[in-house]
Amino acid sequence: MKETQNAIMLLVGVAALRLGLTDAHLRYVKAALGPWLVVAGVLLVALGAFGLLRKNTAAAEQTAEHLHDGTGPDHHHGGPAIAWLLTLPVLAIFLIAPAPLGSYAAQRNSTRLEAPRAKFPALPAEVDGAVPLTLREFNLRTFFDDDTSLEGKTVRLTGFATPHGDNEVFLTRFILSCCAADGRPIKVAMMGLTGPRPSADQWLEVEGTWVKPAAAAKERALIGEAAGLVVTSIQAVPTPSQTYE
Repeated sequence: MKETQNAIMLLVGVAALRLGLTDAHLRYVKAALGPWLVVAGVLLVALGAFGLLRKNTAAAEQTAEHLHDGTGPDHHHGGPAIAWLLTLPVLAIFLIAPAPLGSYAAQRNSTRLEAPRAKFPALPAEVDGAVPLTLREFNLRTFFDDDTSLEGKTVRLTGFATPHGDNEVFLTRFILSCCAADGRPIKVAMMGLTGPRPSADQWLEVEGTWVKPAAAAKERALIGEAAGLVVTSIQAVPTPSQTYE
């Protein structure tokens, strides 16, 4: 049984290393956790390899001892074969790439924000005539920035389309506290769209102007209202390697 446990530990370590050393971990956890996956993978590989090496060394010494005294080797199994089924979830990591959270999950959850504890810094510098922002920062500045720093600015946002009802479309991105299991969507209502409506889960780069919220907006933001953007430019873009904010 120990041999099986060590082999599974080695496989889990290899899987953790693969995730941590590539962009694959971005489908599961926050980017900041990538180095920790590498550390965990190295430790698991080392422990698993050491356990297997020690087991094989002990078996070789035992065989030599039995041959010396003429009793023959003591045949035994490392554990039940069914234990190897535990490797299937590990193999799935190598063979199956899960899709990131998308419009299906976003339609079933509302945007929920926590009021910031500090004053907002200055806006980032404009790039090609627009201020690049994350959807989260755009929402926070919309509802909680008393200095209305977005007023009169053209902003650039990137996210995927989430249709709502017959006419509404939200630009959406998920934020993670730790991993995809606790992901929650951040949405921006795209206003003034013309032409065909973007399809669900289509990634877009959108430019537009801020819609100043009505009174009592802070209270509505805390229960799920999304910020609004009057769209002046919209174009499809490839799905980014890091889909979560």
